[in-house]
Amino acid sequence: MQTLLASSHLIRNGYPVVCFTSLDLFQALASRVYRAHLRRWDFEPYGICIARCCLEQRGTRPVVYGDDQTWQQLADHERPFFQTIGSTTDVDWRDESEWRCVGDLDMRELSPRQAFVFVPSTDAKQSLALISRWPIIEVDLANLTAHKT
Repeated sequence: MQTLLASSHLIRNGYPVVCFTSLDLFQALASRVYRAHLRRWDFEPYGICIARCCLEQRGTRPVVYGDDQTWQQLADHERPFFQTIGSTTDVDWRDESEWRCVGDLDMRELSPRQAFVFVPSTDAKQSLALISRWPIIEVDLANLTAHKT
């Protein structure tokens, strides 16, 4: 489909969004944490990196972190980009440097120079090489080194 599908799961007021981080790939993967309350890792060893300018052209923006007062001050069109800090989980979500795109993200027009895929193994790299339009980088999670196709 070449589309990242939006989800409203865990988004205040149920706005469907696609979430990204502005952390560089190695910084994000090096800071991976298992979130027991969510029953998942916060960053996965598989993903796609997309040039920020391409995301911005599609309306992707940085998240506004704040409290209920911040939320109340936001215009309706800004609320999909809001993330509470100081929640009951004691997680400081600002560490993720999150950006969001409202709705699905169509990637059909992204050229091989505007994105790349990352995977944790040679096997995954070889499998995806058959179908990916974008370059594939193998990331060794143990050493956090990269090998580009």
